[in-house]
Amino acid sequence: MQEQQQGTAAAATPQQVQAAQTAEPVATTTGTGAAPKEKPRSHYALDIMSRISKAQLQNGLRHDDFERYRIYCVKRVKRLRIAMHLSQSTRRSVKFCKRNVEPNMVNDPRMLEIPLMTAERAWTMWMALKHEETPPQPRVRIHMIHRLKKAVKWAAQLDTLCKATANSRTSLEATAYRTWMEGNLQLELEQWQQAQDLFETSHKICEQIEKIADTAADKHIFADRVAEVEPKIRFCAYNLRGQQPVTAVTGETSAEVASKLEELIAARNAEKGKQAEKQQNTKQKGEQQQQQPLLQEWALPKVVERNLALIRALQRRLPEGGISEGDTCKVDAKAQQKPSRPEEIVRLYDVSITAVNEMPLSPALKPRAQGVVCSFKAFRCYYMSLALTAQCKWAEAIALLDLATTRVNAALTSNAADADGMRVLKSHIDTWRYSVAAKAYAAAHEPQPAPAPATKEEAHTLSEALEGPCAGEFDTRFVERRRLAELPPRARGVGCDPLVFDLALGKCEYPSLEARKKPARTGFFSSFWR
Repeated sequence: MQEQQQGTAAAATPQQVQAAQTAEPVATTTGTGAAPKEKPRSHYALDIMSRISKAQLQNGLRHDDFERYRIYCVKRVKRLRIAMHLSQSTRRSVKFCKRNVEPNMVNDPRMLEIPLMTAERAWTMWMALKHEETPPQPRVRIHMIHRLKKAVKWAAQLDTLCKATANSRTSLEATAYRTWMEGNLQLELEQWQQAQDLFETSHKICEQIEKIADTAADKHIFADRVAEVEPKIRFCAYNLRGQQPVTAVTGETSAEVASKLEELIAARNAEKGKQAEKQQNTKQKGEQQQQQPLLQEWALPKVVERNLALIRALQRRLPEGGISEGDTCKVDAKAQQKPSRPEEIVRLYDVSITAVNEMPLSPALKPRAQGVVCSFKAFRCYYMSLALTAQCKWAEAIALLDLATTRVNAALTSNAADADGMRVLKSHIDTWRYSVAAKAYAAAHEPQPAPAPATKEEAHTLSEALEGPCAGEFDTRFVERRRLAELPPRARGVGCDPLVFDLALGKCEYPSLEARKKPARTGFFSSFWR
């Protein structure tokens, strides 16, 4: 039995071995009864009708130049095979080696273009022969049918690849393309019933895809396909001599097409649902953006009120210069433990000014808002002067107090700010100006401390210890610092050598040496002593 099996395997042809390798695996059960898991299918996408229409319009078919389109298809197939490493000849050998595209080889959607453009090449050759002679000669007609059969063969291969590796939309377009190509062949062979069935299938698929197409360009392409197929259906119905035309596909093909159409329509409906949900989310975001000014109109005054309350609390905790209610500055026990700083109040006034400027106000309320902003800026200048005074920057502090006075006068002129509060602030500004001037005068006339008496200079390095001021004393404190020399060494000025230019060299006249020159030897043997 083993010898017979080995003999059968040895007698198998290479074509049978390749077919066995590319065939779909048969589900087998294991000892536990579980079937092996199928490999996940890839879902590549290729717009077949759009790709064909664009290539035809750009390469001659707009003017019925079939030869130009055929040459384009030939070059396109060659480029695709080279790019996908599926060339049917090598550089070392010109021998033809047929290499078809198998479903298990597809790893790029461009591989699906190889059978598509090959089918287009055969179809355009048929169209070129059909336009050359009408009616064609018998031999030319045979050649035409042969080329059309080649186109049907490649279209069928494209349909097979798309069913195995592409998504539903691409598979349906491949089926429509194949049935349209087979319908052309049956129409050429005058098989009216088969041609009508195939054209009806292509018409139904293109009509359904046109309804769910996303762009206007796709709708236009499939509408042209539908318009192209309808006259052929009517011509087949006319040649059937009154027989009832088939208006729907039947059998296994009808079930496959119907299931794929339902799947495609369901996917399209799901995509529309996602788009509607996205639009709803966008609408909600727009409504929220419209409500944002209302929220700001309610929240910004609250921010200003909160900042003013914090400012009043910080003013009571200032060590000096604070402005509290009732024109008094009381410092409680808690303030003595943790006093505040003027910089904190300046920051709160900055936030309050920004909030007032961002408030959506009517034109009638804008002057009042400007007066409030001017009063806040006056308070900010005053507390900035307090911060600069703590840093002993007297001139800057006085300049800010002058600016604060200008702000106070502007706020009082606008009649929009608190007049009592502005007057209290103005009195504090005047008081603090005198205080800053007194502190500046005291700092300028403060006596300078007497210089400390000179002490013995410490030796930081070994060289400084050796060159000490006192002879005979060797300072060993450099050992504690572990420094033998100073790195990098100190720079020391070095005298530069003078530059001498011999300006008299060109003016000197040297004596002639012609008299001391030896006379030249002449004669036959004179050359030997040279």
